[in-house]
Amino acid sequence: KDLPAAIAAYTEAIRLDPHYALALAARSIALSGVAQEAEPAAAAREGFDKAQADARQALALAPDLAQGHLALAYVSEDTLDFTQAGEAYERALALAPGNAEVSRRSGRFAALIGHFDAGVAATRRAVVLDPLARGSHFALGEALYAARRYQEAVAAFAEVISLDPDFKATYGERGLAYYGLGDLKSARASCETKPDHWVSQWCLAVIYDKLGRHADAEAVRAKLTAAFGDAP
Repeated sequence: KDLPAAIAAYTEAIRLDPHYALALAARSIALSGVAQEAEPAAAAREGFDKAQADARQALALAPDLAQGHLALAYVSEDTLDFTQAGEAYERALALAPGNAEVSRRSGRFAALIGHFDAGVAATRRAVVLDPLARGSHFALGEALYAARRYQEAVAAFAEVISLDPDFKATYGERGLAYYGLGDLKSARASCETKPDHWVSQWCLAVIYDKLGRHADAEAVRAKLTAAFGDAP
């Protein structure tokens, strides 16, 4: 995704129509995506502050806009306000139960905070609603992984790869699922497929350490930090 270009386009749309709530919500989500990987921490905080302001403005203009509540949930999750995130996701789901993105994001969040059954159900619904979207299958894989249903997670990540073989994060996530199964050979092979992605490097560091290759694990961790800072 080219998030800076998306932000620029949304900004132009908002300039043309300052009351365009959907553009504000979409820009909020894009700003959160950029802030997730921003360095230093002050830049990340500034990005999240802007994202929250956009989400609040979208909801002030259109209180029943599901995408506005989704944007607020997204930035709240990123800034660790899980109570607000949960309430915003719940509201978004109530307003747009047939929206795959809402089901996908809310389901992933539910699983990551330990509501495994609800999370898996919501991400499965996202797959039904948008079966060709790699993000739906990826979120299902994340939810299944969080629930320690590793074999099913491997299958979900395999589906992502079949839809988009170039989506690098999937190989590391699948590797971690194999690791959960105790299949270190498959875990290493998956993570070494796209080794330049930070999830793959995280996965490899864990696997090398488990194999007793502590120096290799530390080298990968150092490479990860050097390339991506503290964000991963």
